[in-house]
Order: sequence, then structure tokens, then C-alpha cells
Amino acid sequence: MNRKTGFTVYFNQISYLLYLLRQSIPVVLAYYAVRVCPIMPVQVFGICMGSFALTLMTCHLLRKGRNWFISNHVIFIDK
Repeated sequence: MNRKTGFTVYFNQISYLLYLLRQSIPVVLAYYAVRVCPIMPVQVFGICMGSFALTLMTCHLLRKGRNWFISNHVIFIDK
């Protein structure tokens, strides 16, 4: 378990962001799924798959956006 793979390195970097988003996205998705679809199995499947996909996409976009912003807008001052 001490090997570093691309998977473990990537998820190590986004672990805190993933932790923060893992509840808020499913709650918002469930709010709209219950209002839109009356069929319970479809709601459950949609909430599970949608929250998994949206959470990972949001984490990835926020991570890439932060790296882009830092590399393009932060001025590094040499001492």
C-alpha cells in the first residue's frame, strides 16, 4: 500500500475538496430529483449516479481552475 500510482496521487490532492462536496451536491440533486421524477427507483439511481459524476467533475474543475489561476495571476516576488 506504499506505492504511489496516478490514481492515489490525484485523489490525495483532491481529498479535502471531495470531502466538502460529497454532501452538498447529493442534497441539491435530491431536492430536484424528488420534484421532477415521481418514480422512486429512478430517483435513487439518478441521485447516486448524478452525485458521483457531478462531485468528481466539480472537484476536477475546481482543482484545474485553481492551478490555472495561480499559474496565470499570482505574482511571485523573489527575495
